[in-house]
Amino acid sequence: MDVAMSYCNAHFEFLKDDGMLQMVLNGIKGPIELSVTKFSEAFSERLGDVVTNENRKEIVAQDLNLMYLGVLSNSLPVSDYEFVEFPMIEKLPEGVGRIYEVDMRYGSHLHDRDNDLVLCPYKRKISASELSPDQQSMLSEMSGDPLLNYKTCLDFSDRKNLVIHHKALEYYVERGMEVTWVHRAIQFKEEPILDPIVKLLASLRKKFRDDKLLSHLIKALAVSIYGCCLKNKSHYSRTQLSTSVERTRELSARYNFLDFEILNPNLVMFQLQKCSYLADSPFLWALTILDLSKIALYKGWNVIQNTFDKPKILMVQTDSIFYAVDLPNNDLFDKLKSMKLDFSNLDKSHPLYSEENAMKPLVFKLQSEGTCCPHGLIRSVCSLRPKLYSVLYYCNNPKCEASKTVIKGLTVKEKNYTTHEDYENKLEE
Repeated sequence: MDVAMSYCNAHFEFLKDDGMLQMVLNGIKGPIELSVTKFSEAFSERLGDVVTNENRKEIVAQDLNLMYLGVLSNSLPVSDYEFVEFPMIEKLPEGVGRIYEVDMRYGSHLHDRDNDLVLCPYKRKISASELSPDQQSMLSEMSGDPLLNYKTCLDFSDRKNLVIHHKALEYYVERGMEVTWVHRAIQFKEEPILDPIVKLLASLRKKFRDDKLLSHLIKALAVSIYGCCLKNKSHYSRTQLSTSVERTRELSARYNFLDFEILNPNLVMFQLQKCSYLADSPFLWALTILDLSKIALYKGWNVIQNTFDKPKILMVQTDSIFYAVDLPNNDLFDKLKSMKLDFSNLDKSHPLYSEENAMKPLVFKLQSEGTCCPHGLIRSVCSLRPKLYSVLYYCNNPKCEASKTVIKGLTVKEKNYTTHEDYENKLEE
């Protein structure tokens, strides 16, 4: 982060008001991770199937280029933070932004349209009554109570005390959600201060896209900038060791005592909560990045809905969307071409290959039209839950030695003896 700020000659003012800080921290919501359709299988001539116009179906995967880095090129909060007296939802002048705390209503007329991918994630606690009998049985066997923690949810309930960036709020209102009450708002000056480093990393990623090591390193650098925005020192703790009974009694009696572990009969390790910390992370940037990156994802899904007839979303994994489409007219390539995606990762002989949007941040890249595994044509997708799924690819290259399956949610050792069929069998249990 320091290197990025120095490269851009950027200046940023940290939040000094505890009320503002707590409001922003309460508004930080994690990325979207969804498992919508548990299993889907494609049927197409390209997969060697005998199909008709009525049952032709393909599975498409799209990945958002440099999602967090692309959002960092937008205007970010930099200074002049103040609570707004009697705030209203209004058009703001250039260079001025706001974080709102609002109540919102999800109209019933939007439910059918948004059933696959609900708008506006929010945080709340889940009650045991909302769980299925199987989930309640699993909960009773768990140590601790995971329901005590807030979860990022996507449903049609009313949003209460939702903290949200003004651009995200404008998008949700434009899509039909209603603001029923405005509690408060933080206004600030905003500037695209990190745009130079974004352009540099994007150009380097494009330049070295064929070098897996450098490409991965550049992507990691981009993600690390976002990660620094979330560094919350209030979660840090202190560790102290005790070698005597008196010291052990003293540490265990402290008001900030959290936990202990006996290392050997003469040594005990204590975990103590920090009594104070320095809030020197740009949490406002974290909230902005997470809110606006979700908007980029929603806009991509909106384009898909407007391009295909009744596409069925399978799963969403932070910056990627898997969906199935019926193709009675066998016009997949024509429709994909009209979506202005990044086709630069395809083989140069592919009909869709183009350098027009190569590695542009916040542009969706096609991940399911490769000539070989992985990222070839998708045969089927089995998604047990978010972050736990298997994708089976089709490959007609007899010399291809790559794995035909991409498995997520397991350890490296577990992946060695787990197959796509194992995931399918798990669904039937």
